[in-house]
Amino acid sequence: YELGYQRRLPDDAGLLELRAFYDDISGAIEKVPLRDAVGLYSAQGNVASATRQGAELKASVRLRPIGLPGALLSVRYTRQHSAVDDPFTGLRRRLGASTGGSLDIALRHELQRLGASYGISFRSLQDAALNSDLLVTSTLESNPGFEAFVEKKLSRGLVLRLEGQNFGNALETQDRT
Repeated sequence: YELGYQRRLPDDAGLLELRAFYDDISGAIEKVPLRDAVGLYSAQGNVASATRQGAELKASVRLRPIGLPGALLSVRYTRQHSAVDDPFTGLRRRLGASTGGSLDIALRHELQRLGASYGISFRSLQDAALNSDLLVTSTLESNPGFEAFVEKKLSRGLVLRLEGQNFGNALETQDRT
């Protein structure tokens, strides 16, 4: 289920959007225990039902009023919660591929006369997921990260793009106990 609201700002100055969602998931794909002639191991498989609910707020604003025609600042914040019964521990936990939330901020500037553009983006994940298999618990930690690009339009729809990722050496680590 999803409910949304969108508001366009006057004079094409930007957009505000709010979305709430609820997912009732049957057959979610997670780690499941399997037994064969060799023994017990874990593999990807379908678990019983799971749920995910949350809200997302998006805003984009054109920066023309502050002297940057062709520039767009975009912000997105998502907060969500999910729940599934862990097939190994029997405990209720978050879905393995789920984060509690994320914040994305991006700036893109189109330089019309040059046929070029550049941009920078920031992403931060919050409350990384916890999952388990064969009584091994795993948590994911993710530090904020930055990316940047410069691109130039060439002839016949061809675009030359230089992109850099992970400025600031953001780390993604996984701890297993």
